[in-house]
Amino acid sequence: MRFGPYVLLRSLSEGGMGEVFLAMSGPPGLETLCVIKRILQERRGDAEFLRRFHHEADIARRLVHGNIVQTHAVGDIEGEPFIAQEFVDGHDLQELLDRAASEGRPMPVAAAVQVACEVARGLAYAHDFEGLELIHRDVTPGNIRITYAGEVKLLDFGIARSELSAGLTMPGQRWGKLAFMSPEQARNRSLDRRSDIYTLGLVLWTMLTGRPVGTTLDGDRVVAPSTDRQRLLEDLLKRDPPAPSRLSSAVPVALDEVVARALAKRCEARFANAADLAAALAPFASVVPSGEAILAELMQGSFDARAERAERAELVSVARRTLRVGPAPAAAASAAPVAVASVTAAPGKRRIRRKAAAQAGGRGWPVVALAIAGALLVAGFLTYDFLHLRRATDAPEPAAAVGVPTAPSPILAPESAAATVAPVPAAVPVQAGAATAPPANSRPVDPTGGAAMHVPRSSPDASLAERTALLERAQAAFDEGNLDRAQSEARHAAALGSHEADALLGAIAFKRGNLDEAERLLSKALARDPGDARVARQLQLVRAKKGP
Repeated sequence: MRFGPYVLLRSLSEGGMGEVFLAMSGPPGLETLCVIKRILQERRGDAEFLRRFHHEADIARRLVHGNIVQTHAVGDIEGEPFIAQEFVDGHDLQELLDRAASEGRPMPVAAAVQVACEVARGLAYAHDFEGLELIHRDVTPGNIRITYAGEVKLLDFGIARSELSAGLTMPGQRWGKLAFMSPEQARNRSLDRRSDIYTLGLVLWTMLTGRPVGTTLDGDRVVAPSTDRQRLLEDLLKRDPPAPSRLSSAVPVALDEVVARALAKRCEARFANAADLAAALAPFASVVPSGEAILAELMQGSFDARAERAERAELVSVARRTLRVGPAPAAAASAAPVAVASVTAAPGKRRIRRKAAAQAGGRGWPVVALAIAGALLVAGFLTYDFLHLRRATDAPEPAAAVGVPTAPSPILAPESAAATVAPVPAAVPVQAGAATAPPANSRPVDPTGGAAMHVPRSSPDASLAERTALLERAQAAFDEGNLDRAQSEARHAAALGSHEADALLGAIAFKRGNLDEAERLLSKALARDPGDARVARQLQLVRAKKGP
């Protein structure tokens, strides 16, 4: 479903204020996943909800930190407010805790400390952000996201209190989840940053013990929290939670002191700020392997990342096919003369393009005449390039290479030692232990660090088939978010002289934030095919991102 410049792929969750969607945005070849938050249809006439939504958007757009989910855009589309945020490839902490509980295994201490440290760093940044006086008020496991790489990100500032929120919280209103409220928050008293420190202390206690908040001890017997809300609230206000080491022997006794200080009933007895809490937890963090590595291993062992990415890739593929069918036939016909497949097109999409081209070709003899003239011109260029290449390498080229209309024109490598290829006999006996000569189809690497340079191969048809297969594998890896594999496959395709591979390499560089490299590669691809409007749009986007 279209939503302005975004394509909504599926609903992720629905809460009291709005609905969250997995979405994609960007031009073909540079699409990226994101998350779109919108107000529920029935709430759009509620002025209070609209004010709170705009308040969250105003806070989110200001906060830029590695431990806070990044906001890409905020605004209105056809009068409907939205927030576009980064997609975090992973799960929230509550899901991880639920999975651990269902499998009867506690969360490793090093992983729990890693999560608490990273959230504390994000809170320290938010608390100290100039001019906001921000308090999150909802630091709960459901609002802590963990990636498959072990990164930790805090999200959802929907009920945050700040200098921007004057008048949004009325006397007597209590915001937040009951089990994770600080004593002063539960009593509707004035709050400061130490309230968030208390709730983070409860999150840490939950991770270390594997027990729900409100669990108590009667001697050595573990007592579950009360199911009555009022009774639970009284217990939370009056009782201190048991020391984590009493519920889990894996927890160091020294760590109990840090947790107890964070959970002090009187806010004056807690850590003064989140940075102090992170510093107190640092001695318990793992160094080798790192806490991030331990957390990544825990995530990958708890969930099926490959299946989730494959499911998302299928959603993206379906969306692309739907969008591809949408344009008028004339638009498809304009791209039809390009014989080489687009890097963003699946095999089915290329068949659609060829079909559109065939339909366009039958519309009249003038089009046919132009096509024949173009084919003759291309054949002439190919013949010239072949003869020029033969003189440059002083090596005979198989006759099958001449006049092949679907193969790209060979490109001569720069005159350098790395670009010189000596002819190699078809079969040379090699003695055991002797150094082997490079194969006839080896591809030297550009010493400047760019994609591997093209070297003529003995079979242009085989080269085209291999290049197409490499491009498809590279695009599939790109769609799955596996940029390393996508880059490897695309570089191999670029070594066969594919400007589409250069375009995909530019897209990969763009996603990694290397705008200079993205501009270089996309410019290279466009120089080899100036008529490729898709690459031209990508290049414009990169240059716009770089700025003047």
